[in-house]
Amino acid sequence: FLALLIGAGGSLLVLLFKKSIVWIHEGISWISLHLPASSIWGWMIFTPVAGGLLVGAMQHFVLRKERHHGVAAIMEAVALAGGRLPYLQAPAKIVAAAVSLGSGASVGPEDPSVQIGANLGSMVGQVFKMSDQRTRVLVATGAAAGIATAFNAPIAGVFFALELILGEYSTSAFGMMILGSVGAAVVSRST
Repeated sequence: FLALLIGAGGSLLVLLFKKSIVWIHEGISWISLHLPASSIWGWMIFTPVAGGLLVGAMQHFVLRKERHHGVAAIMEAVALAGGRLPYLQAPAKIVAAAVSLGSGASVGPEDPSVQIGANLGSMVGQVFKMSDQRTRVLVATGAAAGIATAFNAPIAGVFFALELILGEYSTSAFGMMILGSVGAAVVSRST
């Protein structure tokens, strides 16, 4: 049940994240269409710079310093901290990633998608005070759901999570990741 919940919930959050990128980009495009023609070139240069400055300010003032970022931080938490991620930081990270991508950063939504799912799995494990092993599997399940939603590839999500996040193969972990990843794929394909 938890695997399906994390898969479906992670997929909905990733889809909302992707939609927020589109909303930010469309808002910026709408503003640029209503500017005088002489200022469009300046606006094209200013937009990514402003997005970068906003994300930098969020990183400096809101987000705590991390030794590793993205998938490396998830791998470190699974290996050394029982899968316990600072999930309260996730909303600020997601907003920063959406602003960065919406304002023209040259990266993709895949890494934040993995972080969304992994943080959801970690949150469930921590809130319900599950063992380290179970929390690690929930983190990997969320990461698999993130990949399944980002790439529309549920099986690839499972193997990504098994190889990179968990680093070990077990039947129970494989089953949970399959359920979460397929649940994510069903949600993402139905919306």
